[in-house]
Amino acid sequence: MKKQKSLLVLLLAVTMTVSSAGCAGDTIEIGETVTVPGNGMWVDSSIRGEVTAESEIRLQDDFAAAANKDYLLELAESTDEDVATGSFERMQWEVNNQTSDVPIGRLDSMEYSLGEANEYFNITNAGLQKKAVTDDRTEYLLTRLGFEKKEIKKILKGCYHIETLLAGTDMQVRDGAYSTQKYTKEDIENISKNYPCIDILKSRGVSYERFQVDITKLAGINAVYMAQNLDDIKSYYIVHLLAVTEDLLDLEAVKEMYNRTNALYGSDSFDDDFFNEQKNELVLTYIDKAYMTPALYQTWFDKHYDQKTADDITEIVNDYRDYYIDLLNNTDWLSAETREAAVKKVENLVVHVGKPSIEVDFGGCNIKTAEEGGSFLEACAEALRCHSLFKQKVLDLGNLNDIWDPYGTNALESNAFYEPSQNAIYVLWGFIQDPLYSSDMSYEQKLGGIGVFIGHEITHAFDVNGSQSDYEGNMNSWMTPEDNSAFREKTSKVAAYYRMITPFKGAMPVNGDNVADEEIADLGGIKGALAIAKKHDGFDYDKFFRQYAKNFARQASESMEKYYATSDVHPLNHLRINVGLQQFDEFIETYDIKPGDGMYLAPENRICVW
Repeated sequence: MKKQKSLLVLLLAVTMTVSSAGCAGDTIEIGETVTVPGNGMWVDSSIRGEVTAESEIRLQDDFAAAANKDYLLELAESTDEDVATGSFERMQWEVNNQTSDVPIGRLDSMEYSLGEANEYFNITNAGLQKKAVTDDRTEYLLTRLGFEKKEIKKILKGCYHIETLLAGTDMQVRDGAYSTQKYTKEDIENISKNYPCIDILKSRGVSYERFQVDITKLAGINAVYMAQNLDDIKSYYIVHLLAVTEDLLDLEAVKEMYNRTNALYGSDSFDDDFFNEQKNELVLTYIDKAYMTPALYQTWFDKHYDQKTADDITEIVNDYRDYYIDLLNNTDWLSAETREAAVKKVENLVVHVGKPSIEVDFGGCNIKTAEEGGSFLEACAEALRCHSLFKQKVLDLGNLNDIWDPYGTNALESNAFYEPSQNAIYVLWGFIQDPLYSSDMSYEQKLGGIGVFIGHEITHAFDVNGSQSDYEGNMNSWMTPEDNSAFREKTSKVAAYYRMITPFKGAMPVNGDNVADEEIADLGGIKGALAIAKKHDGFDYDKFFRQYAKNFARQASESMEKYYATSDVHPLNHLRINVGLQQFDEFIETYDIKPGDGMYLAPENRICVW
């Protein structure tokens, strides 16, 4: 058996020369030879049933499966759902590429009841369904308000007339929707001489000097905004006001419109028991629609926020900042010009930990209770007015990069992200939770838990997208052409390494280009943590690596894993563990990993970018 095993290892470790097209179209060779990742010994331990109690797996061959074995068995038994998640499922974030040195207001155009402009000239089944919903909603709600059928029919006709006029403009040859060109307040006033766009904004307490707008649509609205269309314009606003307020009126309207819309789309209706069961979800929906979520979050923070925990996380962020400054200053393939720009980006990194940096003052909200004669709809309108005033106060503060807008991000979500348009990292309070972080964790576990994800997000400042925005968040490539070429070559090696991996039987090879940025960020987080660890005497690397593996412990069906493999920009979880860790000497030495072991990767074949 021993001879057979040795022969098998030898066959699996047969090396191959690999080349692939780089991002710039060049052919990149990955060292002279590269072994098949994992030497064929890795299993996708996230798939339920791949790891069983009888599985005999060595840490040296498949760290993801071996280190997480007991935890995976617990997860497999804990749920009948398609996916059971351990410490951390999959990170998501939004990227806003709109950057400027002054605040920019984005003007959205008027909406269509039928969905798209072309529906008004060649209506489809989808357009007919939307029209049926609009007609039914308008008739039901206006009837409750005492309107006669003849009046309702006239209102709907007027609304569709205005929308048809706007759709005609929309269908013309245009310069492009939401042009990236920025327009001044004077430009808007000149284009919109009839429609008092700027005056409407002023009436809401909001003033901008520059705008991003679909200028053709604005011109179309201006052309329609004339005295002869006044009654139809009023009809347009009545119909659309009903659309956005139908679930802010009373419970009877909520139930009725929910079931009416379902019936029109062929779905089931629901009785009172269903709405009683959904009571809490409905309340949260109402709070969100009322622009009062910051008040809800602040109530939670007043009770649960712990400044000591926030300080602990901030210290880890600052450790990574110091690490990156040192790393960049000693990266020999960067020119002095690029190095200076990169270091400046780290030095100016804005750090948001836990909760928004400013609070919303709802003291000016004149909201009346039902006993005082107020309604929920009026309360929502008042909260929206206060929201507009708050936005203006935020603008008056100056440097928006330093501000965490409480309306912009739900701080209670389990998430962390890098925002390139602000050169800022956000670590939300919902992310600073066990098992990624707790005050009872050892330092090694904190660094291997939430620490590596902090490093991951900071590394996004230096991935392909991050290289396109500077220290102020402006779209400005800060690498010289020569440095960018070297950077793309290193990135292409990450993609090429992943393209050699078929993650599980029946799967396609990994799309390396799709996951390269996220793997670069993972590697940056691990490498930074290992550099920080060197400053701590007696650092327990085993605790660190096991915590890192536990971050990605998950059980899923094979069908769900196939979905992740083709749709997610993150590598599959077992690969984030195994590929990430096999790049580093500290890992190889901790577990005495040798050539021929599944976790071994020769130094010349390692793929760290930074």
